[in-house]
Amino acid sequence: MERSLENLCSFHEMMIKSLFKFVQGAAHLWDLHEIGLARQERKLQEELEKNRRDHDGANQVKEANLDIIMDKMRQDSSEQAFNRQPAKGFVSSE
Repeated sequence: MERSLENLCSFHEMMIKSLFKFVQGAAHLWDLHEIGLARQERKLQEELEKNRRDHDGANQVKEANLDIIMDKMRQDSSEQAFNRQPAKGFVSSE
């Protein structure tokens, strides 16, 4: 009986060691996968920031150009209104 318990204990010890090695390998693979994902996330974050900077710069240029165009349109509109005023005054004085 004692011999049987020792055999059973040895068998369980061997199975536990085997299970530990299996789980340790899986944990190692998980760690490698997690490290790879962290690298990929950093790379994507850097690309996102670069693209954001590029688009922000392009948007600022477009905004500046739009402001220039709007100012020109306002000036043209004011000049046209100014040019029409003397004509109205001239017509009404006749």
